[in-house]
Amino acid sequence: MNILIGGAMRSGKTQVAESLAKRLGFSYLSSDSLVLTLRDCFPEIALGGQGKSYDELCDAFLPVLEKLFFYLGKNSSMNYVVDGHFIRPRDIQKFGLSCKAFFLGFPGIDPEMRLSQLRAYGKTAECYTNNMEDADLLERVNRWVEYSKSLRKECLEYEVPFLDVIGQDGRFAGVSVDMALRTLGFTHTTA
Repeated sequence: MNILIGGAMRSGKTQVAESLAKRLGFSYLSSDSLVLTLRDCFPEIALGGQGKSYDELCDAFLPVLEKLFFYLGKNSSMNYVVDGHFIRPRDIQKFGLSCKAFFLGFPGIDPEMRLSQLRAYGKTAECYTNNMEDADLLERVNRWVEYSKSLRKECLEYEVPFLDVIGQDGRFAGVSVDMALRTLGFTHTTA
């Protein structure tokens, strides 16, 4: 079985994916890293090309992910947790019953508050957002909030779970491994 975790930028996908993989004894794969590697090594292909829309990037990445799962399943008995931004709810059904998924976002947060949270609790010292001016990062955060709203709507349409990572008090709450396991339908939360 494979687990896909998609969602808005800076919604905690990687943290949840790594923790979930560790708890379940699955391997972890960052699809964003795969996309960036393919883009850097093969700039002439459509995947990850500059100036592409989000849907164009997702459409280009979908066959790569489908083939990756095919060959991983054919050549290995391992299970994977894959996270990334280039995964859409409408594409989940293409992976069949051996794949479960959920999406993360923050559709209701005030963008200024999210900017403040990112500044206070940045991912790592070398994270690109740490080198951005507040006005530039706020512009991105606004896009991420709008994306979260459309993502939540698409998840409802395609019946794929969506988890809001912002608590009722407006703070970043993240998603616990136990919450992720329950969302995926696991009745036992230990592997």
